Amino acid sequence: MKKSNKKGFTIVELVIVIAVIAILAAVMIPTFGGVIEKANKSAVQQAATSLYKEAYALDLADGNLDGKDGEDDIYKVGDSFVVYDVEYDEYGKANISFTYVDENKDYTSTLKDNAWNTEKSTDADKAAVLEAKVNYAYEKAYDLANADETIAADEEGTAEGITFKFGANATTCEITAGAEAPTGYEFKFNNGVWTVEKVTP
Repeated sequence: MKKSNKKGFTIVELVIVIAVIAILAAVMIPTFGGVIEKANKSAVQQAATSLYKEAYALDLADGNLDGKDGEDDIYKVGDSFVVYDVEYDEYGKANISFTYVDENKDYTSTLKDNAWNTEKSTDADKAAVLEAKVNYAYEKAYDLANADETIAADEEGTAEGITFKFGANATTCEITAGAEAPTGYEFKFNNGVWTVEKVTP
């Protein structure tokens, strides 16, 4: 019987192979991470650009560039909540700001001074868009509760999954379910408008 001359890898050879693989991984993993980050930022900015164009079209539908869709502030475009504001400078030039938060990718795309910027979402970004969602939901819930042209104390209304409890004639209001402010922020209600403000120490 012939003896096999085949030999396995030595310990030294295995160690060398493992070391080479480790070095390649150390070099390639950050590169792949950068590619993924770049792709996510690009996707979020593309989505934001598309939503901005829709919001702009809604704004101009009545011939006025005022940040409103008719008489209503623009809080929602399609299925997405956004921050869309129009301000005029002393020369009558319109300055439009726009913010879109992608909760799945955790990136925020912002238009300011005609320039787009897309970065990881901050609590301030999330609070701004949450404010838009709460105001949109409040308007819908208010309309439902006020269908009979009166709102009783402790009457509730729900829209966009957010439940509001109204005071008599909606002079006061509180959120009882469906929305939670980011850590360090709180909901405030004044004259029919909700804000999400940073808690003062």
